[in-house]
Amino acid sequence: MVKTHEIIAYQKKQEELKKETKKIKETTPSYIVGFVFIMFLTVFAIESKVYSYFGGTLNFISVSVLFTLFTGLLYFYVSQKRIKEKKKLSKDIQSKLYHLMKLENE
Repeated sequence: MVKTHEIIAYQKKQEELKKETKKIKETTPSYIVGFVFIMFLTVFAIESKVYSYFGGTLNFISVSVLFTLFTGLLYFYVSQKRIKEKKKLSKDIQSKLYHLMKLENE
């Protein structure tokens, strides 16, 4: 009886981890596109004000694009790392469930 409650708790935790993984996978592209869009708006809004700091529009735009790429890739890397950790936890729970169910059947 105690093992069934433990099995159910593990199954709920595993479902929760899978939902979180799916949510991260679905929202990552939206956040990256949104950040790129905001960066472009920022570039066009402050281009004339920071013209003298970068020595020209082309230098400012290239720095902005590099910053956007770096930030987007960093966010993508962090998201993939979180997904990998959650998948690993899910697999650990799956092996615990297997052992609990195996012992229950014997």
